[in-house]
Amino acid sequence: MRRMIKDELLHIHQLLDEISSHLEEERNVQVEEDEYADALVGPYEVFENKQKHEDAVIALHRDIDSAIEETVEETVTPVTTQETV
Repeated sequence: MRRMIKDELLHIHQLLDEISSHLEEERNVQVEEDEYADALVGPYEVFENKQKHEDAVIALHRDIDSAIEETVEETVTPVTTQETV
C-alpha cells in the first residue's frame, strides 16, 4: 500500500476538522477531542512534521467515531419481544 503524501494528509486532516465542527454545530453531537488534543498539531499547521499530522488524523478519526457511536447508542431503543396471550 502506498503511503500518503503530506498534501493528502493535510487535506484529510482539514476535512476531519470540518466534520468535527459540523457535528458539533449542526448536529449537536459533542466530539470529545481527548486523543486529538494530545496530537498538538492543527489542520492548518502546514509546516509541521508529517508524522504529527498522521497521528492527529488517526486521533481525530477515533474521537469522531466514538462521538457518533455514542449518539447512535443513545437514539436506538432496544427491541423487546412481546408475549402473545
